[in-house]
Amino acid sequence: MSKTKYIKVAVSERLPDKTNEYFTDKGKAIFGSVMKNWHVDELLAYPNYWLCEVPDREQEMKEMLERCQKSLEYIHENAKFEFTEENTEDHIEHVPYLKQELEKLLNSIK
Repeated sequence: MSKTKYIKVAVSERLPDKTNEYFTDKGKAIFGSVMKNWHVDELLAYPNYWLCEVPDREQEMKEMLERCQKSLEYIHENAKFEFTEENTEDHIEHVPYLKQELEKLLNSIK
């Protein structure tokens, strides 16, 4: 089941890219991308904001946080012992991977 997520966008900051119906502070409004104007019940409208649909990354973020948690638990458990090449190599290589994946995920939700 896919969830629909929206972000509130000020009309003064950005307008929609395409002609469509959008939720606004004036109710459902139609935005015309050619004339760059809004209509509610066929009358010209001037909303302050509109709701922009965005991808739902909740599950992806949850999975990444769980992987980070497991890696941090491993590091914490093994910090009590002296790290050697033998016991470190298998797990330390995951730290740059997790960092890269976290950065990718953070960039995708900005």
